[in-house]
Amino acid sequence: MKQTIDLTPLQNFLNSKSDINELLVKIESLSEKIFKNGLEPKTVIEQNTGYEEGKAILKTAENSGINLNDVVSLEPFFQELQKTISETPVVHLILAIDPSIETVKSIHEWFINNYGKLVVLDLSIDESLIAGGIVSFGGRANDYSLKSKLEEVQL
Repeated sequence: MKQTIDLTPLQNFLNSKSDINELLVKIESLSEKIFKNGLEPKTVIEQNTGYEEGKAILKTAENSGINLNDVVSLEPFFQELQKTISETPVVHLILAIDPSIETVKSIHEWFINNYGKLVVLDLSIDESLIAGGIVSFGGRANDYSLKSKLEEVQL
């Protein structure tokens, strides 16, 4: 039975592709501790995540109607959660500078607010752009770099 999982409680932990990879590894570790070692799910989550991250995982399970004491429904939930996280749309950004964490979070929130759903950022740096950046999303790319503007002027 396929579940629809709303990742909204986890959106603060899914800003970039590296965040996705870290969370997927963490969920796999939690899953192993719960299912292979037979440990109590809520305790495992609380002891193996940061406070806010643990609350977000528990809230995601609760929003999905999962009883944490029902291992039969918890295992498919973890599998579907990993799949849903893996399939989150990715916005590729090539920037001229290495952005601060606050800037990354701001860009991430802008995409969520303007796209209407969760996306993650795949960031790379290319100083040759001088300023600005290149955005690729949904099969389209737009170049907002100063380098491209200067090249247009030279033509």
